Amino acid sequence: KVRQCHLGHFVFNSHIFKLLKKSKSVTGRAARIVSVASLGHEMTKGIDFDKWLTRKTDVGYCYADAKLANVQYMFALKRRLESAGIADQVTITSLQPGYARSELYDGLNRCLRPLALLMSTPPDTIAINPVRHAIDLEGIPSGTYTQCKRLKMYGPPVLTIPAKPALDEAAQERLWIETEKVVGEAFAL
Repeated sequence: KVRQCHLGHFVFNSHIFKLLKKSKSVTGRAARIVSVASLGHEMTKGIDFDKWLTRKTDVGYCYADAKLANVQYMFALKRRLESAGIADQVTITSLQPGYARSELYDGLNRCLRPLALLMSTPPDTIAINPVRHAIDLEGIPSGTYTQCKRLKMYGPPVLTIPAKPALDEAAQERLWIETEKVVGEAFAL
């Protein structure tokens, strides 16, 4: 749900942001926020902000909106970092980490579950992609989105352009405003 996949990340980053800003003075490197999205962000035309937290609908649509929110959040925060003059202290990226084996497939039809497990990658193997985002500051610059090189689901991350709704600056700003309203606090830079 949007609450779990977006709001939690927003609140967590907001609460530790003062520490993140200090990272460069302590370690000599900028802090990095990695917003983990998925191909699900491509499966929505955009978030319906009038119903984004209350609608009762297919879990797939809620997931797609939540993952779109992850990518939009990355762009909105990057702009704020630049405006505040601290883009050299804290950076942010977003990625589609890959198709990992997980409990997500437990509810699948008995015929589809083996296929999903066969096509997926063990979590310990696919975990390298978010780790690369966290440490590869030159190869994966701030404000960029990656997906897996092979079929968008396997292999190393490659820089790419996210789905069109993710690039909508007005929607990114609306997401930021609506998120602050829902959580009841501003994200202080």
